[in-house]
Amino acid sequence: REDAGDQSIDLHQIRTLKDRQSFYYHLFININAIFPLLGILGTVISLLRVTDLTNSLIVINFTTALTSTLWGLIFAIGFKTVDGVIGAKVEENEADFNLLINRIDHITKGDVDEA
Repeated sequence: REDAGDQSIDLHQIRTLKDRQSFYYHLFININAIFPLLGILGTVISLLRVTDLTNSLIVINFTTALTSTLWGLIFAIGFKTVDGVIGAKVEENEADFNLLINRIDHITKGDVDEA
């Protein structure tokens, strides 16, 4: 909240935003971990469908298996790249939040720095 002459900080709102950021970031990380597993699952399902050892059936199922692995890898690499960018911002926000809390603690205890 910000008044005309008073600049106050709503710590509850900041804490809520930090918690929400943490929740969505961990959700994103878990989704990121699913893509390689989906690629492996597609590979296993495609190879299990090979019941007849004819060349055409083997080629079709093997192609499907490799395609699912490829898409799993593409999405995993893409999401991991995005995770690097988002992860850095989340760490920066965590550091800023901790700095804010430490400064508020010092101010409320009377240890005001002249910086």
